[in-house]
Amino acid sequence: MKTIIKIIFILLLTLLFLGSDCKGQKESENCHNYYTFINNSDKTIRLIMSSNYPDSTNIGLGKTSHITLPGENIKVKIDGCYEIDFELGLIYKQGVAMIFLFDEEIFKEYTFDEIRKNRMWLKKYDMRLEDFQRMNWTITYP
Repeated sequence: MKTIIKIIFILLLTLLFLGSDCKGQKESENCHNYYTFINNSDKTIRLIMSSNYPDSTNIGLGKTSHITLPGENIKVKIDGCYEIDFELGLIYKQGVAMIFLFDEEIFKEYTFDEIRKNRMWLKKYDMRLEDFQRMNWTITYP
């Protein structure tokens, strides 16, 4: 029993050190702490990132919500590296981040629960690490 507790303790310490090591790392080829979203539409877009893959009804409005004006580019930043988040699988279940794009105008007519339940998004991206890499860390809509 003591051996199992020691192994669990060592694993937890290892995860703690890995997590603290990537905090504040500078952007590099192997550490991307942002991706760029380009809004080429004529709509104000609300972008929401969710880690609840594959459940498209479990979308929140927390800190992952960003508003972009028509023609605007934004950097969607995290405190750490997307690569580590994907590889450890602690944040993105099954290695997938869902990115939902909504027309901001829809929030004037419907509640967020109605929007979510009726899947009233403009576009949904199921992004894996390889997808971000292939797209050069840039998502362009449309």
